Amino acid sequence: MAKVVVVGAGIIGASISRQLAQRGAQVTVLEAAAAPAQGATKASWAWLNSNYKQPQHYKEFNIRSMQLWQQQHSDLATFCGCLMLHDERPDPGDPAYPITPVPAEQLLQLEPGLSPEVAAASHHARLFDLEGWCNPEAATRSFLQDAQQLGAQVLYGHTVESITITDGKATQVTCSTSQTQQQQQQQQQSYAADAVVLAAGTGCPELAGQAGCQLQLLHKPAAIVMTAPLQPDLLRHMVISDTVFMLQRKDGRVLLGETRPEEAANTDDSSDNAQRILALAAAAVPALAAAVVEGMYIGYRPYPADGYPVLGWAGGSCSNVYVAVTHSGMTLAPLVGQLVADEVLAALFDGSSSSSSTAELLAPYKPSRQFRLDGSGVRWADATKPGTS
Repeated sequence: MAKVVVVGAGIIGASISRQLAQRGAQVTVLEAAAAPAQGATKASWAWLNSNYKQPQHYKEFNIRSMQLWQQQHSDLATFCGCLMLHDERPDPGDPAYPITPVPAEQLLQLEPGLSPEVAAASHHARLFDLEGWCNPEAATRSFLQDAQQLGAQVLYGHTVESITITDGKATQVTCSTSQTQQQQQQQQQSYAADAVVLAAGTGCPELAGQAGCQLQLLHKPAAIVMTAPLQPDLLRHMVISDTVFMLQRKDGRVLLGETRPEEAANTDDSSDNAQRILALAAAAVPALAAAVVEGMYIGYRPYPADGYPVLGWAGGSCSNVYVAVTHSGMTLAPLVGQLVADEVLAALFDGSSSSSSTAELLAPYKPSRQFRLDGSGVRWADATKPGTS
């Protein structure tokens, strides 16, 4: 039985672990936090979409994963459509991804909670019918529970310190374990591995560097505000205005975030910043003025330098360390889990490459490709330098 160590228990690591366990691998998941989904996953709006994504292979990659959410995880995802109040971009006219123009006079029929003034001024509203959302923490827990029922070991409070490489292969992963009240010193544990999958978000570059792979991530923090439960159906769709995005979960809580935030606001978890974002939302949906802020989360999103997923063997000095890091992780999790498990286990079980369909889908996203900065942020390595944080 192939031993695979997965580093990271966010949505990507959870999906990969689930798929590996389903295929018969002996899976060990190592997570530094005390619970799953505590990094970028927790602070995700979890918008399931392929909204204007380009080029075509990336658009189709996202659509394929959205279909998996609908077909295999309908209990975890809600496809209510996304309503953009101001969208003047050219309509691609793709029948596989319909976009419905919404006249201003019809907006209040779709979203009765909108401010009449905002609705009347929204002359370029569009409904993206196929889009949806999920609860990122619930989805992550569900995937991990599935993996555990199939025999996977999920360990929290385990921070990966090193990957032992022998004769060009990773043979074990060593962790420091969190202190408990009974332990005065941190302890170390090592786990044997036939393959190591790095799904640790912004922690991937440092770990991949041990295998000789240099990953370039951009510094892309994001702030998410969550309200206490409000009346049901305050929002019927995900709603995006010029300043704020909004969605209401089934438990009545509303998630809010800015559409074009300043960098400083992205890392400010103060009550004042949360109230400022809430005020932006209340300008569009007046009932939100009475909302109580229950939490605010800052997520440091793993954003590859060219904006596209990094999925493949790290290469460099090591042949069996696999990298799985991406933006749009919530949308892509089901598909990435399937494809990574296919590729990893094909190599371990018979030393062959994965199926032609898997190889074709993953081809544009290899770590060995030439990265071009997309201009939307500073490099993660520069994030703590003056003027960049």
